Amino acid sequence: SKFLKNLDSDPSIAYLNQIIEENSVKPWKNKCKFIMTHGRSDDSVYYENAKDFADEQNDAGGNVTFLSTIGDHTVAFLPYFSKASFYLAFNK
Repeated sequence: SKFLKNLDSDPSIAYLNQIIEENSVKPWKNKCKFIMTHGRSDDSVYYENAKDFADEQNDAGGNVTFLSTIGDHTVAFLPYFSKASFYLAFNK
């Protein structure tokens, strides 16, 4: 909780802010076709956060296709692979 509370003000963790900033994908605007899929029951990276990120990219002029799928952070892999393969086969 100290980390979250003092993230912007504690000099002992300032290097973390720098790392986060240097590796941020915001305000990234993707220039290629970007297919993003996410499991609806993912509680490691919440579904709404992923969907909001895709929406922000499109609002900034990006080209993100967001596909939701069943499953959580790991179980969603098989439905993801199936959807991505199908999407790529028919959307060249």
